Amino acid sequence: MWSSGEQPQGKPLFGMLAISPDGLLGRWAFLEGLACRLTLVLGALLLLGSYTPASGQGVALCTYFGNRPCGPTNIQATPGNGSAVITFTPGRENGAATTGFEYRVNGGPWTGIGMATSFSLTGLDNDTLYSVDVRALSATASPPGPSAWESPGVTFYPGLPPSAPTIQSITPGNASAVVTFAAPGDDGGLAVVRYDYTLNGGVTYEYAGPSGPSVTISGLTNGTTYPVQMRATNAAGFGPWSTSVSVTPRTSPSVSTPTSTSLTPTGATLGGTVTSSGGATVTERGVVYALTSTNADPVIGGTGVSRVVAGTAGTGAFSSAVTGLTAGTSYSFKAYAINVAGTSYSSVATVTTLSTVSTLGALTLSAGTLTPAFATGTLTYAASVATGTTALTLTPTASQAQAALAVRVNSGAYVAVTSGVASGALSLNPGANPIDVRVTAQDGVTQTTYTVTVTRRAPPTVTTPTSGSVTTTGVTLGGTVTADGAA
Repeated sequence: MWSSGEQPQGKPLFGMLAISPDGLLGRWAFLEGLACRLTLVLGALLLLGSYTPASGQGVALCTYFGNRPCGPTNIQATPGNGSAVITFTPGRENGAATTGFEYRVNGGPWTGIGMATSFSLTGLDNDTLYSVDVRALSATASPPGPSAWESPGVTFYPGLPPSAPTIQSITPGNASAVVTFAAPGDDGGLAVVRYDYTLNGGVTYEYAGPSGPSVTISGLTNGTTYPVQMRATNAAGFGPWSTSVSVTPRTSPSVSTPTSTSLTPTGATLGGTVTSSGGATVTERGVVYALTSTNADPVIGGTGVSRVVAGTAGTGAFSSAVTGLTAGTSYSFKAYAINVAGTSYSSVATVTTLSTVSTLGALTLSAGTLTPAFATGTLTYAASVATGTTALTLTPTASQAQAALAVRVNSGAYVAVTSGVASGALSLNPGANPIDVRVTAQDGVTQTTYTVTVTRRAPPTVTTPTSGSVTTTGVTLGGTVTADGAA
C-alpha cells in the first residue's frame, strides 16, 4: 500500500482501479512503465463507504488516465462574511503540463480560474454548509482534459467570528463572582455556540456555557482582585475578548469568641476578635447586648438590644466599655463586625454584673437565743449563756452567694467563714462578749456588719464571812453577797 504522494520503486504498473470521490468504479488504465500516486486501499474504503477524508485537507486519489496530471491537494477555505477564499496546492503533473484549474461548489458546474491557486467565492449564505472541489486541466494530456476528481475537497460555513460580548455587571460572592453579560452585537453571520471567560488576559480560559445571560465563577480567593473578560465563538472561530471588568470576591467578616473583663456593679468591658475581613474592609465592629431574661440571642435591631461601637474598625482584637448596667444582673452579648458583604457575629456569651448585696439571710448560735429573733434588716442582737459556757460557734448565711463573710469576737481580728457553715469556736469571757459578723458584697466595696452581744453569766460575789454568838454548842456564821453574777 502507498500513501498519497508515494510511488512504487522499480515496479511499473500495468493496471490500476481508478476510484472517483462518489465511490463509482472507474476504468482500467494501462500504464506504460509510468507510476502515479495511488492509495488503493483508501480508494477501496471510499468505495465501501467506510472512510471519509478529513474536511479541509484536500485529500485526493490520483488516478492516471494516460499521461495526465494529478489533482490539486491541500485545499483550504478561509470563510468570510458571505464569502470565502479558497487556496490549494497544484498536484504532480506526471509529464502532462497543467494548463489551468477548475472548481465547483456543492457538486455544481465546473468553473475555470486559469492558473491561479486561490480564488474567492462571494454571495454565499452565512451559517450554511458549502463544499468546494478543485481539479487541474492539461492540454497536453493524452487525451487532453481534467485531472482526477478531487474528493472531498473542502467544506466550510461562511461567516466571521463574532464581536465581543458585553459584561453588564459582576456581583462578587464568597470566593466567587456572578458575571452577567450581553450577547455580541455582531454574531459574524453565524450562530454563537459557546462563551469563555478569562482571568489573566486570555493566557488561560474556562468554558462559560453555550449561552448567557450569566456565568458563575468559583474557586476564587476572597480579597483578591481579578480582571474578568468574556468572548464568544461561532463556526468561524473565536471572537475577541471583551473589555476587562475587575471583581474582588468577598464575604462577611469572621469574629471569634466574645470576651468580658473589668466587671463592676454597673458596667463591664466587652469585646472580641475579628479574625478575617472576609476580603473587604471592616467598616465597623463592636458588641451588642441585652438582658438575658429579655433576649438571650442579641443581634443589631433585636428586642431590647443595645449596640456599642468599638473605637476602631479593621481586624484584630477590640473591646468596648459598657456602662449603665444593673448590679447583679445577667446579660447576653456578642461581638460583631461589618463590611460591604454583611454583618457577622461571634457566638453568644453571658456576663453577670457584680452584686452589691451585703446582708445575711440567716444567723444562728450554738448556745443561747438571739434577742430579737433574726431578721435581715436587724443588725444588733443579744444573747446570754450559762457561766459554764466558755465558747460557742456562730453560723451566718449570706443573702447573696458571692458575698464574703468574716467574724470576730471582743474586737479581735476578723476570721473568714463560709456561708451556711459554723464558724470556729469563739471564746467567751465572763460578762458581755460582742461578736461581729461582717458581710462584704461581691463588688468588694459594699459592707454590712451584724453584732451579737453574748453575755456569759458570772458566779455570785460574796464578801468576807462573819461569825458571832459563840456558845458552847454553836456559833452564828455569815457573809454578804455583793453581786449576783447576772443570774
